[in-house]
Amino acid sequence: MRLDLRNRFLIPTSVALVIAFGVYLGVTTHQTSRALEDAVLGEMAQLDEVLTQQISSWIDHRDHDVARWAALPSIRSDAAQPPGSQALESQMLLREVASHTVDYEGIHLIGADGVAIASSVEGMSGVLDVADREYFKQCKSTGKASYSKALKSKVTGEPIVVICHPVRDNAGRNTGAMVLGVVDL
Repeated sequence: MRLDLRNRFLIPTSVALVIAFGVYLGVTTHQTSRALEDAVLGEMAQLDEVLTQQISSWIDHRDHDVARWAALPSIRSDAAQPPGSQALESQMLLREVASHTVDYEGIHLIGADGVAIASSVEGMSGVLDVADREYFKQCKSTGKASYSKALKSKVTGEPIVVICHPVRDNAGRNTGAMVLGVVDL
């Protein structure tokens, strides 16, 4: 089969164009998919950073709440009472505070023995015992705030995080009591 002059130029040119466009399409597809993947990963990293900052800020606010409650005069005075004493003023205060918050499952004043002196949750005073919890042991031994890992609530069975702050007397000495803010997740 003999090719005329037109086909001698047309066929090789067409083949070269098909090969060139195929290579161009392959490179473009690869580069586009890589750019899209990079964009998605970048967006995920930004979203992760924003969410981490928001969660950190939210936890910081909850931490400040519990620290403020631990410094309230009625909490300080009831924390200084002998074990087994009634802490009615703190009980009413904790219930009032809890009625204005939505982030907490409960707020508890805990004695040095790990048993609740006062609680925002009905029936937990004298009953709730957190002496076996790691956050309680850490707060008691260090005299500083401690935080639990996410765990199952002893009261409701729901996931929670506990923020524990020691109660200090007016001179700044640790009373042995603690305020727990049980953050409902």
